[in-house]
Amino acid sequence: MQGKRTLFCIVATVVAMCILLGFFKGYLAIWSVWRVYTLTPHFGDLRNLTGGAESIARGYDPLYFNPGDPWDRPMNHPRLVQYIVSLLRMNQSHTTFIGSLFMALFFLGIFLSLKDIDNKTAFILSIVILSPAVMLGIERANHDLFIFFLISLALFVIRFPILSMIILLIASFIKIFPIFALSYFVKYNRKTCVIVLLSFATIFVLYIFLNRADLPQIFNSTEKHYGVFAYGTRACFPSLTLFSSWIPATAIIVSCLVFHMNNLNRFFKDSGSAYIDYFRAGAGIYIGTFFLGNNWNYRLMFLIFTIPQLMLGEANRLVSLVTLISIVVSCWSPWFDGLVHNSLLFIIDETFNWLLLSSLFYLLVSTMPAYVQKSMMRVASLAQCFHRTDLN
Repeated sequence: MQGKRTLFCIVATVVAMCILLGFFKGYLAIWSVWRVYTLTPHFGDLRNLTGGAESIARGYDPLYFNPGDPWDRPMNHPRLVQYIVSLLRMNQSHTTFIGSLFMALFFLGIFLSLKDIDNKTAFILSIVILSPAVMLGIERANHDLFIFFLISLALFVIRFPILSMIILLIASFIKIFPIFALSYFVKYNRKTCVIVLLSFATIFVLYIFLNRADLPQIFNSTEKHYGVFAYGTRACFPSLTLFSSWIPATAIIVSCLVFHMNNLNRFFKDSGSAYIDYFRAGAGIYIGTFFLGNNWNYRLMFLIFTIPQLMLGEANRLVSLVTLISIVVSCWSPWFDGLVHNSLLFIIDETFNWLLLSSLFYLLVSTMPAYVQKSMMRVASLAQCFHRTDLN
């Protein structure tokens, strides 16, 4: 618990200093420390939601026309979210309260997911938690803060498969990308894993079917970014279509799989540590969202889940160290925007983003439990048989 107390003291001290700085120097002075570009009025991303509720009250469909938003951005959320904000009669006067609640739940989610950590782990966690990438999400009061809490809660109740699945489903209904955390379901034995996965898939596919007409608009209306404030397959290739941008990322994934299959005995097996499930969830979200093409870098907050397991290192100490360095660089590179030549900073940031994709996938595959490893080997053997048949 010593490391957990250390982390709490670091975070609480920085938060207190920010409050004092804001009191004496003003709101903008807080974010100038992290060189975070601010929006006025405050909590800009959340206002897309609360402003959307105002548009609904005025009879508009905010998915297509959202005059309640200060920047006229469409409300890029499923109908379920619209029903909820309409039912709760939200408006922009609630923005500060809801944003503060999101922040509190985010920090609660961090400590909810932590058990025993040492001071070194606490120090690395604090570097990432207090990074410009995460601070951007806090400044905007982005909904990912609430999603982080829900995923942390799902992992906290992982001993109860159905309850954990329901919480993850709720998170996926709000924002689709939490489905990429599904890899933590392999914690369960084969039978339970299959039942939970099939149940989740059935419900989620039905949800997607019911919202199929709105999904293209939700995706297209989601604001995208390129360069050092983004990560993903299209962050450095904006001219490519989404599917064509998958080619290099897919090549990396396939290469990692091939290398893993040929060197299976060299990888550490499921360590059974207290943090392996959190690692799988965080790694899965990064890998999955990478294929979405463009993500604002505040979504790197989900890498917080991976850090305690990476600090253990075990048999893959070098890869774990490379992954940790990549996380820190990716989270802090926006701070150097304007201080380092844009082209050089962009190359450094993208190099570590893609290195992070490779190393996380490498570790994720190698931490799969024995029954998953055996299934992968059978699939690989079957593929080799087909390949040999084609050659003959």
